[in-house]
Amino acid sequence: MKDAEGNFEIPALVAAAHELKAPLVLLRQLSLQLQNCDDASRCAEITRRIKLTSERSLRLVDGLSKTARLEDAMFELKPIMINGVVNEVVSEIQPLADALNQEIRVKSRRRSVVVGHLDLIRTVLLGLLDNSLMAGTAKNKIDISFSAGREQLVLSVRDHGQKIDRKVYRSIMSNLGHGAVGVPDRPLSSGLGLFVATRFATYMKGSLSAVCHRRGGMTFKVSLPLSRQLELF
Repeated sequence: MKDAEGNFEIPALVAAAHELKAPLVLLRQLSLQLQNCDDASRCAEITRRIKLTSERSLRLVDGLSKTARLEDAMFELKPIMINGVVNEVVSEIQPLADALNQEIRVKSRRRSVVVGHLDLIRTVLLGLLDNSLMAGTAKNKIDISFSAGREQLVLSVRDHGQKIDRKVYRSIMSNLGHGAVGVPDRPLSSGLGLFVATRFATYMKGSLSAVCHRRGGMTFKVSLPLSRQLELF
């Protein structure tokens, strides 16, 4: 996000502004509809959409602001119980999933402790789930699972959206962490969210990778170092 002199890189700022423009335009349209609304149920639905769109925009802005502060080493890494973070994040984003008629399933219940920062892990997972929800359609299922090796835990978010072109997939992989990259086959998914997730995973001594499935959908995998300490935070 910053150049050698500590200034924000213009391409990243332009990409962020472009991505935030769409929800802001939608919010303006919804507010105008609400102003002229005289049906109670319709007004309630517009209000709900305004709330969900606002929350999604705020998540993107919050992630971007944290990215800008990574260079200041403000995020101390500690042992974190990943199960609790996953459950909390799923509860937070569930209203958006309900509005899109999609289902989030946590398929692994194994208790694991990683070394990381609570806010950064939450932001990574929220970004990946938001990205998967925007990529899917009604009745789409998103699966969250995690598996522990000897040194690292891999947290996976699998969606069942449409099939991704191989050239697009290679573009995603080559640009992770280098800018907010949109996905042509997934116009509503968050390139900014993937950019933020990559930066945060790297800061926590981990990584972000992706798998493109032949039958459609993608799996994004976040690897984080496992903790061997007994003390939990």
